[in-house]
Amino acid sequence: MTVRAPGPGAEVSLLMDFGSAWTKASVVGRARGRWRIVGHAAQPSAWSEAELRHTLAARLAGSADQRVVERLDDLLAAAPRLACHTPRRAGRLALAAVSAELSGAAARRAAESAGWLVVEEATTDDGRSLADRLGALQEADVDAWLISGGFEGSRSEQALELAGLVAAARGSSRAPVVWAGSASLAPEIEELFPDGELMRVANPRPSASQESTVPLRHALEGLLQRVVEPGGTRQHSPIAFRRAISQLARATLRRVVGVDLGARYLTWVTADETGEAESRVYAGGGLAAAALVGPGGSGRLSRLLPMAIDELAVADALQNLHARPGTIPQTDDELAIMHAGVRHLLSRAIEAEGPVAGADLLIGSGRTIAAAPTAGQAAQLLVDGVRPLGVTQLALDAAGVLAPLGALDDVEIA
Repeated sequence: MTVRAPGPGAEVSLLMDFGSAWTKASVVGRARGRWRIVGHAAQPSAWSEAELRHTLAARLAGSADQRVVERLDDLLAAAPRLACHTPRRAGRLALAAVSAELSGAAARRAAESAGWLVVEEATTDDGRSLADRLGALQEADVDAWLISGGFEGSRSEQALELAGLVAAARGSSRAPVVWAGSASLAPEIEELFPDGELMRVANPRPSASQESTVPLRHALEGLLQRVVEPGGTRQHSPIAFRRAISQLARATLRRVVGVDLGARYLTWVTADETGEAESRVYAGGGLAAAALVGPGGSGRLSRLLPMAIDELAVADALQNLHARPGTIPQTDDELAIMHAGVRHLLSRAIEAEGPVAGADLLIGSGRTIAAAPTAGQAAQLLVDGVRPLGVTQLALDAAGVLAPLGALDDVEIA
């Protein structure tokens, strides 16, 4: 009997990010004992995965071992993969909090960093009447409710009032309710809802001077998985991106800021040297954002352009970008309009986040930034949009590997 020696192979893995407009893939191979990015490609998400593999195989053919060139497509198809994806839709959340600046702000930060879109917020200091708050909550189409308020060790009648509003607005809905407020009020809050439908979470604002949003963020991540998209929130691109930036900051002992701008989402992550990370996920902050096509949007962007372009042409280009955010600019004017839109979206985030000061490294991700025609244009987008203070290094996630790497489990990513 003749035993045929096995043919030559390759030790490769695929990192894939399935976005709402573009799918990115990178090939990571072991060379000389180290894992390296050996090729990457991107294509519209509507195209087939087989087409993406063909593109990757064609790009690798010139540098791969000639003994495996003919089998590259098969090797990529059989390679282990690490994947993440843009959530099919954002989880919609209604927030009721005692104070907009204290309990409300802490709860909102936790919810948005977990990937939720806060579609309605009612606070006792929002200037509306009780009837107006109730009406707004009743009209909200949400997947879950979040109630927050009351410092630990005190009794807040306002928190109880808001919980009553949520119970009335929720009616017969089975959408889950999260209580993230004073622990001493929890028994009274539970009486307002059917048994088993209220989830207790640690207070994100236990005192006026203390904030701890991590337990609430983790609880909301798990809730997002159960009620919106079963299958693991770790594979959601905004959450995976935050985990990757956190680990990068811990490994390099640097303060890292990461910005990922996609078709639908804008993810903003800040991580310190210990790996402690805070993130905001703007579910309507991507290139398809309504802010770019709303009243006055074309006029604002016209003033950001480096050349004179008719405002009607700007409005037409923005409407096209809103409808088809995966569009590739075909002219210099279209590219300038898209980049002006990116700077505007990043500036809006800066207004909410505050100035970026003391960052050692600023990373741009997402095709619009990281795949700009030149590195200089990408750097200009980051500098003009984020406006970092002090001395900051810039980096681009051109291969789109950060989010897939962030989908590793806790043991492997450390």
